[in-house]
This record gives sequence, C-alpha cells and structure tokens, in this order.
Amino acid sequence: MKTINLKYENINPDGTFPDRPGAVVTQGTFIMSAENGGCGIGNCNCSPGHWICKTERRTADGVVNVTNIKFDDKAEMDLYLAENDIERIF
Repeated sequence: MKTINLKYENINPDGTFPDRPGAVVTQGTFIMSAENGGCGIGNCNCSPGHWICKTERRTADGVVNVTNIKFDDKAEMDLYLAENDIERIF
C-alpha cells in the first residue's frame, strides 16, 4: 500500500491549468478502482491496479488537493476498506 498526496495550485474555476494542457476535478469526488482494477474501461491502462482516491473541492484561491491510496491487490484494498471507516481515512 502506498499513499500519494498531490496539491495542484493556480487551478482555474473550470479545472484547467493556466499554463499547460490538462485539467483536474474541482467539485470534490471519491472514486475507487473497478472490480478488476483500473478505471474499468476495456483495455485502458490509465490507472492500473486497485486504488481509492479523494479529490477535495477547489478552494477559492485555486488549490485542489488529491489523496490517492494504491494497493498491491484487490484483497489488500478490500481488507483496508473493511478495517477502516472511509470517512476517517481521508
């Protein structure tokens, strides 16, 4: 298991970066990997493995914080979720 914390700064209200291509979610979300890992879209490899991810709502000054917990496998993720209150994880 590995926890990754990201902080995006100067994000436009629509989620785009002012100085490069791309965008981030700004309304705040909680997502987890599909049953068989990854995003669940066919042979896509955009986010392999098993994970849970919380994106916080964009702040008034353009900051978006993201916490991503990556697991070695589905069994580890299931055990982690069973043993922890998801509200307290983040």
